[in-house]
Amino acid sequence: MSEVGYRAALKAVIGVMAALVLAFVLRGTLWPHQLGPRLPAAFDQHIWLVSQDALQQFDAQGQRLQSLPLRELGIGSTVSSLQFTAPDVAFVHDAQGVRRCLISQKTCTTLALPGLQATPGFRWVRVAADEGEIVVSDTAAHRILVYRRPAAGAPYALARTYDQGLRFPNQTLPGEGRLWVANTNRHEVAALDATGASPTPVVHRAVDFSGLRPGRRYPFAMQRDGDQGRWVLVADPAMRNADLLRMDGEFKPRQVVALSPDQDPNGLLWTGGRLLVTDATQFQVHQVTADGKVLQPFGDAVFQAELQAGRSAYVWGQRLPSLLMGAIAALMLLAVFLGWKAGEFKRLTGTRWRAPGDEKGDRKVAAKGKATGESAGDASGRAGQPQAEVQPTAPVAKTRLRAQVAPRAAGLRAPQPGSVTKVRALPGATATRRRWLVGLGVLFVGLLVALMVGFWPGYFQGDCGPDLPCNLPRIVRWLAGITTVFIVIVYATAWNMLRRCESLRIATDGRRVAVQWAGGKVAKAPAEQVTCTRQHLLIGAHTVPLRINGSPLFDEAAFRRDILGRLPQLNVLDGPFDFGWLRHMLRHGGWKGRVTAVVVIALVLLALGRLVAVAWRHLG
Repeated sequence: MSEVGYRAALKAVIGVMAALVLAFVLRGTLWPHQLGPRLPAAFDQHIWLVSQDALQQFDAQGQRLQSLPLRELGIGSTVSSLQFTAPDVAFVHDAQGVRRCLISQKTCTTLALPGLQATPGFRWVRVAADEGEIVVSDTAAHRILVYRRPAAGAPYALARTYDQGLRFPNQTLPGEGRLWVANTNRHEVAALDATGASPTPVVHRAVDFSGLRPGRRYPFAMQRDGDQGRWVLVADPAMRNADLLRMDGEFKPRQVVALSPDQDPNGLLWTGGRLLVTDATQFQVHQVTADGKVLQPFGDAVFQAELQAGRSAYVWGQRLPSLLMGAIAALMLLAVFLGWKAGEFKRLTGTRWRAPGDEKGDRKVAAKGKATGESAGDASGRAGQPQAEVQPTAPVAKTRLRAQVAPRAAGLRAPQPGSVTKVRALPGATATRRRWLVGLGVLFVGLLVALMVGFWPGYFQGDCGPDLPCNLPRIVRWLAGITTVFIVIVYATAWNMLRRCESLRIATDGRRVAVQWAGGKVAKAPAEQVTCTRQHLLIGAHTVPLRINGSPLFDEAAFRRDILGRLPQLNVLDGPFDFGWLRHMLRHGGWKGRVTAVVVIALVLLALGRLVAVAWRHLG
């Protein structure tokens, strides 16, 4: 296949990769996954729960009575709370706020609750049986709001606010003049004075218990059983894979009940003498007795079959990102092969500095000059003298004349031996790259600052426990600030280096090479100790860019004519992938270059050794 064919195949592969990347970004919209059972609620002998974007109703034996899609009820899929106060009346919280829904009429009315913003987020709502009081756990705002109304039909008014000593409060549980709350990020169950006499918790019950798995410190759901015992779900820092903790009437830990190896419970409901535990990601509703015995899963055969199908779809949805990334990686390898066959990588390094065969003639010129006691630059430059004064042999004459082709074709006079010729970088050669660098730097630093300012304070809140400040997040924030400053310095240094590249000057007198940077810094070396690759000029321990990813930094015609044409003894590595950096540093880099090369070799060997050790440990 020709390069044109490989290039067409490369374009097709890049198109498929772009489609897969778009699918990866939009996977949540293109393939939305539905969660399993959650938000259990009950009224009389009927049990309700949300599963697979539908409101499911069951009788006490687990026989499903009806399934109502949430969209038909006008309830959003982000519903975070569900409670029934009558057979046909449900209170929910979704993206529109706290809402009262009439199930038979399939209508929902958003309640006007002062001080509660109708913004998306998790909020737990508990409503009194007569609907006279509503308790809202405003989790993200670290407060609990209590609303009351004087009579049925009257608007609700804010009665009390608990906003001290709470960090991400979740479900509440009233009883005995107290309002118990799962104080999640304080790792405790706290009791508030139900009369509002104290705005801070009056009782603290830590959830520390030896039976909990490591990392389970975040309580979020609670339920009371018939024996006045308490059940609490305690999650890990990601609010996943919670343990079911059984506590006594004063919330003192007694027992941990294991549900399944991959359990991820999210809701509790005590009804009919047993505890129902919903698991949205394992698509299961567990039944647990008061003494901690796990019974058969809740629900009839049809419901169980739906859960099994939903779990299979959910598992494949969880695998989808890995499958897409794997396909993209495989296509990237194919694109690398096609790009190599199409010659795209050679384009990135630029064209050859010398035509094929020039190196052989240059070596002859250098050998001739060495035999006659003159420099190779003078031997090449002497080709401009009259023919009567110089009588070279035929092969050498052809090689000498090759250095004069470009000047003669351009109508220019060949440089005289010993004269100095120089080239300078093109003005504005790096302007576009510097603009891109500034844009990417601003975007990256902006995202990092937004993450640091917005996410970390909201998540940690400076508390790791009751009256226990978090020192680690403060250290992390300091490190993040230092990292941000370091990144700004790196981007500024890269921008300045690109700008300084436009001040480069390269000169030669036919024997030596000199490079001058902005500020007057100069590096000099004999031409025999200078290496020229397609991208760089290596002189001493310095690396001088000639091209940036194939884009010329100098007038390449002038560079070939005034530098390379006068230096046949120059070490030119003209292969597309022959960088020659390590070889030059070891031979001609001086002590600085040799130290740098040894350090680089040592780091590479250490990295390879580490990879081999890790692979050996995992394979062994």
